[in-house]
Amino acid sequence: MESSIVNFYRDKTILLTGFSGFLGQIVTEKLLRSCEVKVIYVLIRNKKNKSWQNRIYEKLKDPLYDVLRKERPNFADKVVGIPGDCCLPNLGLNQDDLGNLKNNVNIVIHSAALVKFNAPLSTAININVKGTHHVIKLCKEMKQLQACIYVSTAFSNCNQTEIHEKFYKPKMSALDMLMYGVSMGAIHIFRCDRKKLAAIVPVVVISSDLVVSCMLASAWDIGRNSYQSTPIYNFVAKRSNPLTWGQFIDDNLAAARTFPNSKCYWYYAFDTTESISTAKMLHFLYHTIPGYFVDIFLILMGKKFRLSRLYKVVYSLIQELDFFTVREWKWHDNNVEALWKRMSTVDHDKFFFNMEKLDWKAYLYNSLLGQRLYVAKDDPATIPYAIKRQQVLKIVHYAVTYTIKGYIILFGIYWLYSFIFSVGMLSITSQSEDISDVS
Repeated sequence: MESSIVNFYRDKTILLTGFSGFLGQIVTEKLLRSCEVKVIYVLIRNKKNKSWQNRIYEKLKDPLYDVLRKERPNFADKVVGIPGDCCLPNLGLNQDDLGNLKNNVNIVIHSAALVKFNAPLSTAININVKGTHHVIKLCKEMKQLQACIYVSTAFSNCNQTEIHEKFYKPKMSALDMLMYGVSMGAIHIFRCDRKKLAAIVPVVVISSDLVVSCMLASAWDIGRNSYQSTPIYNFVAKRSNPLTWGQFIDDNLAAARTFPNSKCYWYYAFDTTESISTAKMLHFLYHTIPGYFVDIFLILMGKKFRLSRLYKVVYSLIQELDFFTVREWKWHDNNVEALWKRMSTVDHDKFFFNMEKLDWKAYLYNSLLGQRLYVAKDDPATIPYAIKRQQVLKIVHYAVTYTIKGYIILFGIYWLYSFIFSVGMLSITSQSEDISDVS
């Protein structure tokens, strides 16, 4: 039985924004590996002294494409770069490229966005709002357009505690990196409510990636159906298959101790708290103080790297996530459920995104293994050595931790004794003066 979704994408011309981003890369790989598309036009600009041609070349050399490279060695021929910028009118395209897109594009996938929660408002508006406006304006002039997919965070309406699949009227009003820092033994405190559900949707590079599969299926759904209003698909974690922040952290730590990183800085020790003041105090104790001590040694050794600066970035990241890790939302995903039911069993296998059947523990273990291999460039053969290294670091960690805690307790006892003694002496002196006055 033929896949209806694969058939839909056959010989289609696609325009993709956000190609260089994490999600854009997975969309590209999935389309080229699972579908017989005609061409993928990727909107890309020059950046940091790199031409857009070099940026595409470097991205397509990523290990993400290793499987595709073996199956289809000439896959890169279908990726065509178009120099432009979402922030500019007409996406900054020249007339030839503009005419080509207007006449030939069948599907638009707009995934370019600024994802920093603490970015300046003007920058966020320019990229996320004006950029989207420019893309939609161009889509209206495309003669062969069948579907336009706009990808956004599920937290776009985080001021609501219950979020439906609908447009909300405008109102006034960072997680793999964090856990990677934990796996390196660099981050030891995280503010969250362990009982709250973790709003995490996995992007796993396997035979059928969940997020991208849902995106591609939604384009197929829109292309074959006539909707009176624009459908919105809330692709989120299911309450019938929940993952709390406590489970998320515990499983990550268990995975990190099963196959630790041989390049880690310290032992995997991690605390959580719901209290803002406690989080600040522990950040100062676990990150700030050690950071400055390490910097002293680095300065003496003539090194330029500063750990204290890195921890400032870490603290900023934690603050960005803060709002989302101590709260919980209720999302409605009726459109996603209906989409899944409309798909054939063949498409279920090829474009799997059923969150109810997701094994969270396996996902978290695979995610950490991927970080170990592709981010830290740490070969699996080093795991036995890494385990022994962790055992040594564990002894050092607890020796240092309990020594510091011991000094703090001794200082506290000394301070309390001094305070009581000084109050007692003051009372005796006062009584002596009273006796002298009576005499």
